[in-house]
Amino acid sequence: MGISLIILSSVITGLLYLFSKINQPTFPEFWIILAQVSGLFGTLFLSWNYIVSVRHMILEKIFGGLDRVYKTHEFFGISSFILLLNHPLFLIINFLPFNSTSLYLLPGRNLAYTFGVLSLYSLFLLVSFTIFVKLPYRFWKLTHEWTGIVILLALFHAYLIPSDISRYLPLRIWILSWNSLAILAFIYKRFLYYFLAPKKTYVVENVVQDSNYLVLTLIGDRQNFLRFNPGQFAFFTINGKGADREEHPFSILEQKDNYIKIGVKVIGNFTLKLTDLKDGDTITVRGPFGNFGEKVQEAKEMVWISGGIGITPFLSMAPSIMPDQKVTMIHTSANPESRLLTDKLTEHAVVNPSFRFINHLTSLYGRLNADNVCRRFNLTRNSYVFLCGPKKMMETFAEQFSSYGISRKRIIYEDFQLR
Repeated sequence: MGISLIILSSVITGLLYLFSKINQPTFPEFWIILAQVSGLFGTLFLSWNYIVSVRHMILEKIFGGLDRVYKTHEFFGISSFILLLNHPLFLIINFLPFNSTSLYLLPGRNLAYTFGVLSLYSLFLLVSFTIFVKLPYRFWKLTHEWTGIVILLALFHAYLIPSDISRYLPLRIWILSWNSLAILAFIYKRFLYYFLAPKKTYVVENVVQDSNYLVLTLIGDRQNFLRFNPGQFAFFTINGKGADREEHPFSILEQKDNYIKIGVKVIGNFTLKLTDLKDGDTITVRGPFGNFGEKVQEAKEMVWISGGIGITPFLSMAPSIMPDQKVTMIHTSANPESRLLTDKLTEHAVVNPSFRFINHLTSLYGRLNADNVCRRFNLTRNSYVFLCGPKKMMETFAEQFSSYGISRKRIIYEDFQLR
């Protein structure tokens, strides 16, 4: 539904642009048309980029998962950048051989052009920090705290400069509506999200660490706690550590009433801070998010494959397996993983005959692939495959299982990245 809405908004924008030309005495030159279209759609896509960044459950349902929302956000961030970069470029080409570069690339000629140039450069910096400069997450997030400046500058430019938007009322109202939604989305995410988004405070009851892994047991209020479905995750913020806006997603390992457990691999600054937590410390939990485990209820025959910390959502999914289902889970790693996580699945396999757990060590048995999985476990076109682990691993397995005739709709994984 989300992609359909974006396509519909693009079609309406294109039609309004054509209608704006009906009463004009002459049709613009080719390069002017390209400049106008790239500016118009660049502004629309930039608005969508802000709207989908809100991280709201409604958006998650519309787009079919928070991972797809983030992919949409990334796509429209890059697309709007390319279109808005081409906007002044096409204008420069149109006026060649005259030297008009400074008019479109340097601020100062007048207010309208200045706003446009500053908006373009602001967007260029933000996209560069995401694509070309691999900043640590906390610094990258800091650069995105004030991204609303881009849409505000673009809006001022669009309405001050003589254009189809300023001349044709329906187009002006249409673009103004999208710009307004984008600004409201930015205000919500920047100033209101941390106060209004569904959240609860949990108290640390127990911290267990083994090797590079950590399991936290958290207790919420008995009468008012978050309820998670199997396979879901939440965003966690450590309270009172001077990083109220620093949050990271972790899968829920287990929930029993107001108790939840999360499993963490200690690989960065935030996870290192988790190792310093003591009993009684508090954590803010925002969620729930994710639909990774939804298809489990309708599937009769499944193979689950995890790698690394990708084992975590399966721990909450395993207890939901019904007697008439058949699940084989394979956790693949080079060397033996932390028993904090694998032992739980081994224990579950002992008590539930519908569930089988295999710890596949590539150092002993070689690299796991779809060929040996399909042959060993007799997968059919009716089988479901659930994948969770490094992005490259999931994409490779998805491709391999598809070549064996398993429909893409039956290959489930969340390609989740914060940026």
